[in-house]
Amino acid sequence: MKIALFVLALIAGFSASAQTEIKTSLFGDIRVRHEANEEEDASSNGINGKDNYDHLRLRARLGVKAQFNDNLTSEFRLATGEGGTSTNQTFSGTRNYDFRLDRAYLKYALNEFSFIRVGRTDNPLVLVGENNMLFDSDLNLDGASVSYTHKTELMSYQLILAHSILREYSNSAGTVDSKLNSAELAIRYSGEVQSLMVTIAEHMFSNLKSTAAIVNFLGNSSSGAGAAGRYDYNYDVTAIGLEYGYKASIPVTLFVEAANNNKASEKDAALIYGVRLNKVKKQGDWSLSVDSREIESDATLASLTDSDSMLGGTNGRSINTSIAYGLDDNSNLMATYYMGEKNIATGQPEVDRNRLHLDLSVRF
Repeated sequence: MKIALFVLALIAGFSASAQTEIKTSLFGDIRVRHEANEEEDASSNGINGKDNYDHLRLRARLGVKAQFNDNLTSEFRLATGEGGTSTNQTFSGTRNYDFRLDRAYLKYALNEFSFIRVGRTDNPLVLVGENNMLFDSDLNLDGASVSYTHKTELMSYQLILAHSILREYSNSAGTVDSKLNSAELAIRYSGEVQSLMVTIAEHMFSNLKSTAAIVNFLGNSSSGAGAAGRYDYNYDVTAIGLEYGYKASIPVTLFVEAANNNKASEKDAALIYGVRLNKVKKQGDWSLSVDSREIESDATLASLTDSDSMLGGTNGRSINTSIAYGLDDNSNLMATYYMGEKNIATGQPEVDRNRLHLDLSVRF
């Protein structure tokens, strides 16, 4: 809420002193979801049985974009849910839903090639195939980022530096905030028919080892149980991605990304690869996407990963299939099936974690 008040104060200040009109636009979306889950239960003695359940969920988001001048813009957005890797609200009765700060940031263009963003922003990094193996698509981060892009006729080179606060924490020894510092280089080739992108990134997490879980461990190795648990490792994740696009009557995108945690001694790798056919932009459009992923226990920080594949976190594998159809220019239907397994580490009983989403989405 401090960031929200800060942004509102800045907007008010600029409004009072601006010599030209501030351009604002309202945007948002509503998604209604039927979710069906099949969870296999595991204990120290093996598999106990299955728990099948389903529920209805709602996501509503409302935001404002403001352009103060040629260089300075801002975005402010509210959303349902608790945030983190999910903005869903489960249908649960007659009480009103919570509507919380989702984003609030300022963006300042230094020139036509570079800009700075500060506040609570969406993920500033480039992700091949728009994949969510390391970072959930709903994730917003508190901090700042800088982006610089150099373009030629067919090529572009983008450098991104990002700093995020994951948890503010202090003890008798002083402040030991948990942080994420990322550096990424994205190289793109764009031809008339084919395109290619390569990404090389380093995600350096600090002050996690021997501290309590940021949310839950969700597959990360830990010592102790519950609130007494502590991370066994820090995380310094190197990720390399490749995306190939072919522009035809039905556009095709292929992608792969591999990641490795340099701070773990074992169970430190992650891999995703997939394909997407077509894209939904207007009425009558359709798309089909399939990806396969495997994330070992300590390949990355589990609380930031996709919350749907194998029901979230690390130490699992999943094959995800999604089909979408455009009902009109502002709404679509989508069906996604997640066929996952949890506890893929040697010596642990593997358990099924399957999920089906049926979504109706409307945006404005």
